[in-house]
Amino acid sequence: MIEQFNSEQTLIASGKVNGDLSVRQAIDGIILWHTRAHPGEILSLDWSPDGKRLASGGQDGIVRIWDARTGTLLASRIVSTPVHQLCWSPDGHLLALVGENSPIYLWHVHMLASTSSS
Repeated sequence: MIEQFNSEQTLIASGKVNGDLSVRQAIDGIILWHTRAHPGEILSLDWSPDGKRLASGGQDGIVRIWDARTGTLLASRIVSTPVHQLCWSPDGHLLALVGENSPIYLWHVHMLASTSSS
């Protein structure tokens, strides 16, 4: 299991071996949302600098971006390699990731595949 606090230390994101992702309040442990984020193990998590989004990377080679308050899937991208590390730029416009035996990828977040329908 991987866990990470948001920058205010008020929320904790948890990613599990079975692909479950949840966000809970740090003070009392109340779960705000829970979802099956990936079909396999979640290897990396990172909160956006403003705390509004949460990125998850999995053994499945997919990066997903979630609304941190509601758990709504905002965007996803297949990278075809397990995602071992994620990191937002300070302005929240770029997302860097490191895969297994792969180069460092850097994306403009608005260029990731949106999951919303037009």
